[in-house]
Amino acid sequence: MTDIAVAAPVVGRSLWGDAWARLKANRAAMFSLYYLAFIAVISVLGPYFVPHQYTTIYADYVRTPPSFSAYPKADMIEGALDEAIRRMRVDIKEWRQEGSRVFVTARSSKPIDDRNIRYLDRSDTFDDTKIESKSPDGLEMVMSASIKQQYFLFGTDNTGRDLLPRTLMA
Repeated sequence: MTDIAVAAPVVGRSLWGDAWARLKANRAAMFSLYYLAFIAVISVLGPYFVPHQYTTIYADYVRTPPSFSAYPKADMIEGALDEAIRRMRVDIKEWRQEGSRVFVTARSSKPIDDRNIRYLDRSDTFDDTKIESKSPDGLEMVMSASIKQQYFLFGTDNTGRDLLPRTLMA
């Protein structure tokens, strides 16, 4: 008989197949698709890799500018120390910084309670407060506290919340 080649039937494309082919042909649209997927992944996984919670308020760091260096800066330590010691209702006789620790000599007209060191620990600037020495009459006490190093890469807002995790959560 005759050798007529029978053509295979052409499978038609669905609307979704046609749309996907047109999307893949458009380079700008594919770049936008990858960018949106990247933003979605960062928004979901990013908050797990930042150092602060998005709800934590740092009262000592209200409206701090973005910085790659750690807070507190050298000029911020004295202000935070004065504020914490004022809450203890004692006077600062002297203070000095040795490495990452601050040593404070405080005095008062009344005996100083040992529990007052918690005011330094409540600050966002200091941690691990210890009593180094206390006078026999209890009117003078030497305390030491380590300085907490905090990083705010995007800065903080008006209430002291870190903007990096808040941006990633949005």
